[in-house]
Amino acid sequence: MNKVETMDCTWQGFITCAESFGQSAFHVAAGPRLAHPAPAGALACHCIELSLKAVLLSRSATPDDLRRYGRNLTRLFNETGLDWGHIDTEAVDFYHDTLIEHGLRSKASNRSSLLDPDDLLPIMESVFQRCLEEVAPGAKRTLRPSG
Repeated sequence: MNKVETMDCTWQGFITCAESFGQSAFHVAAGPRLAHPAPAGALACHCIELSLKAVLLSRSATPDDLRRYGRNLTRLFNETGLDWGHIDTEAVDFYHDTLIEHGLRSKASNRSSLLDPDDLLPIMESVFQRCLEEVAPGAKRTLRPSG
């Protein structure tokens, strides 16, 4: 069974799953020091991906459409048609690319990355909140741990 088909393939299912990945990213980043910050970055990128896909599903995208978009965050940002001027989408692309390549360098860049969650988590939260507002206007959720 395809990964997309095993999820609740609705915008509600995707935004809920995105919320869980986002909360997990904050928990991992705040937890015990890890040898490498990639796990928090991977969770953050997945939250972003699922949030963007929730918007597309709310606009009648199908599971086949989602498969065609794959994990291409640049394409997903563009396909939403939302204004992402306040988001450093190049930084998101860089982080995502380094995670996919399982390296510390982007194939599109010679710069190295420490995948610093302090840079990526605020971007993730902003993307999630913008997507949540798009699919469920007035909904209030937070990714940051309380307390």
